[in-house]
Amino acid sequence: MKSRFERRIRLWARYTQALFNPGTARQVHEVARGIARNLYRGHCGQPAACDLVASEVAHDGR
Repeated sequence: MKSRFERRIRLWARYTQALFNPGTARQVHEVARGIARNLYRGHCGQPAACDLVASEVAHDGR
């Protein structure tokens, strides 16, 4: 079962992909992933679980 966080991240990714042109959406996603990764590392001291989510979003869940 996916966590609430994972579901919200996927929903946000779909929303931004629909709202912005592909190049802008990609930039927004890259910046957000970088922020999330650094926050996660700062709190947990290990690579971010959001890297897997980002990979799945980039491949449309496949």
